[in-house]
Amino acid sequence: MYLCRCDTCMGLIFASKQDPHHPELWMPGKAQCPTCRATFCVLDVAFLNMTKNS
Repeated sequence: MYLCRCDTCMGLIFASKQDPHHPELWMPGKAQCPTCRATFCVLDVAFLNMTKNS
């Protein structure tokens, strides 16, 4: 089973784990995925295109 989260949700999750007084440190910052608990950074989030198999 695959779970997916939208980019807005992942962005909000990431931002909530960062220091709001130091946004300049957000790009190298890390957060834990709420689904699998893996550590990720904002640069790890990628857009996926869904295609229909014929």
